[in-house]
Amino acid sequence: MPLDKTSTALWRKNEEKSKRNGVRKTAYWPKRRKISWEQRLVEEVMNPLKTRLNKWEPGNRYFGEWEDNKKHGFGTQTWSNGNKYEGEWVNGKRQGKGTFWKYDEQFDQNDHLRKIYTGEWHGSKKHGFGIQYLKDGSIYEGMFRQNLRHGEGAMSYANGDVYIGNWVNDEKSGAGKLIAANGNIYTGTWLQDKKEGRGEYYYADKNQVYVGEWVEGMAKCGIFAELDEQKTLPKLGVKNVKTVLKQSILKIRQNRQKERSKRLGYPDVVFTQEELDRLQKKFQEHLAIGSTTITISAIIDILESENIPYNEQSMDKLRNKTFDYLHLLCLASASRNED
Repeated sequence: MPLDKTSTALWRKNEEKSKRNGVRKTAYWPKRRKISWEQRLVEEVMNPLKTRLNKWEPGNRYFGEWEDNKKHGFGTQTWSNGNKYEGEWVNGKRQGKGTFWKYDEQFDQNDHLRKIYTGEWHGSKKHGFGIQYLKDGSIYEGMFRQNLRHGEGAMSYANGDVYIGNWVNDEKSGAGKLIAANGNIYTGTWLQDKKEGRGEYYYADKNQVYVGEWVEGMAKCGIFAELDEQKTLPKLGVKNVKTVLKQSILKIRQNRQKERSKRLGYPDVVFTQEELDRLQKKFQEHLAIGSTTITISAIIDILESENIPYNEQSMDKLRNKTFDYLHLLCLASASRNED
C-alpha cells in the first residue's frame, strides 16, 4: 500500500505543534505514592471511593521557558523532595546564572528552603563564580569547577576563621592566607588542605613569627623570633645561618618534590589571573607566523621578564625542543615552586 504523503505531513505538523516552546504553564511529572500496606488499608476503610486517586501524587514541576521540549531560558524547577532551582537553562541543563535551595524541615525561614548556592552553572553543575552556603553557617565565595571549589576563593568559616587564596578540587592548594579568629595569621603555600612549602605564621598573642618551610601542616625548618614594635625580624647572631637554612630547606624540598609536583597539573592556582594574562600575551608575542610553539630561549625570556627564577642546567637540556602554552605554564609553575 503506498504511503499517504498527506497523512505523513499532517503527523509531522501535529508533532511540531505538540512541542513545548517559549513560556508555558507549569509542567508536572506525577509519581506513584510510596505508602505502606497499613496506611493503604486505613485509607481504603476511611475513604474507599478516593483510593484510586491517592495512588499518585505530584512529583517534579517546572515553570518557565522551553525550546524543542527542553527547558531553555529562564525557569523554576521544584523537585518532589522540595529542593528548588531558579535561574537559566540551556537544553534541559542548569546553565548560566541561578540559585539552588534545599528543603530542610529544621530551617524555619523561607518555607523551609535553605539557600545552598547562587552563581554560575554549566551542565547542571556549579561552574564559574558563585557563593556557597554551608549548613553550619560557613560561606565560600569564589570560583568553582565541576561542582568543586577550584581557583581563587575566600572561605569564611563558622568559627570565625577566614581563608583567602587558591583551591584545587575542593581543597586549599597553592598560595593562600589563613586569618584565624584568635588573630593568628598564616601566609604561604598549601597542598591538599595542609600548609606545605614556604610560609610564615604570626602568633598574635606572643607577637612572634615563624618563617620557613612547612611539610604536611608542620613547621620543619626556618626562623622563629619575636617581632619588634614595627613587626620586623631581629638580626640573627648565628654564623652562616643563611647557608645552614638554605641547605636544610633544599633537602626538605628535594624529599617532598614528588608530593608537591601534584600541584603542577594546576598552574592556574600557582599564578594569579593577572599573571596568567601576562604569560599568555607574552607567549603570543614570541610565536612565529603559523606556529603554535616557542623555543626554550623564548621560555627563558618570558621567565626573566616575570622575575621567575629557573635552573639553567635544566633549561640547557631542553635546547632542541619546542613548547606550547601549557608547557610554559608547567615550567613556570615548577620554577616558582622551587624558588
